[in-house]
Amino acid sequence: MPNVKTSHTYFCRITIPHASLDEPLKLLSAWVDVSKILLAAHKGAKDENEHIHFCITLTKTIQKQSFDVRIKKTFNLLVGGNEEFSTKVWDESPDALSYLFHEKDAKILVNKGYTDKDLDFYREANERVQKIIEVNKSAGPAKSVQRIMDVVGQDATYKDILSAILDEVRAGTMYHPAFKLQAMVEEIFIKTRTDSTYYHWKERHIANLQNKYMWNE
Repeated sequence: MPNVKTSHTYFCRITIPHASLDEPLKLLSAWVDVSKILLAAHKGAKDENEHIHFCITLTKTIQKQSFDVRIKKTFNLLVGGNEEFSTKVWDESPDALSYLFHEKDAKILVNKGYTDKDLDFYREANERVQKIIEVNKSAGPAKSVQRIMDVVGQDATYKDILSAILDEVRAGTMYHPAFKLQAMVEEIFIKTRTDSTYYHWKERHIANLQNKYMWNE
C-alpha cells in the first residue's frame, strides 16, 4: 500500500496521570517482540501528570498504525481523549535517546537491552545538547552571524566562512544552520566585503535573503 509507514523502531511520547503508569509499564516490559526499549518519565511543570518518552526496537517490522493501536491498548488511551499521545518512526539516531534525559528529574522506568555504558553515553550527549540550547537562547541567528564575522574578518572566502561555522558547531557553541547554511555563508560573505561597489547590491541581496529565509536581525 502506498504511503504506509512500516518500521521496527519507534519513538513515543505520552502524557498520562502518574498513578496510571504501573500496570501499562509491566505490560510494555512483557512484550515478547521487544528487543530494546528505553523509557524515561518526568512530571510536568504545570501539573502532576507524568510525561513519558521512550524509544523502542521490535524484533519485527510492523505498520505504524498497528503500533499506535497496540500502544493505545497497552496504556488504555481513549481515542479522542485528553491524553497527549504521539509516535513517530525512529531512525535509531542517539538524539532521541539523549532527549529522554532532557529533564533533571527524569527517571528511567523501563530499560531492556541498554547497558550502563550506553546510558552514560546518552546522558553526556544530552548535556552537550543542553549546552547548545543555553548558548542559543542568548545568541539568535543575527548574533551567530556577527560571531562568525568577528572570527573571519574582512574579505573572507566562502571556505573560510564555512570552516568557521563548522568549528563553532563542533565546539558546541551554536546549532548547525542546516538548510540555512548556504544563506548564512552568503550573508557573511557579502557583509564582510570592503569593496565599495558592493554597497547597494549588498543591501538588496541581504534583504532578499532575509525574506527568503525569514531571518530578522
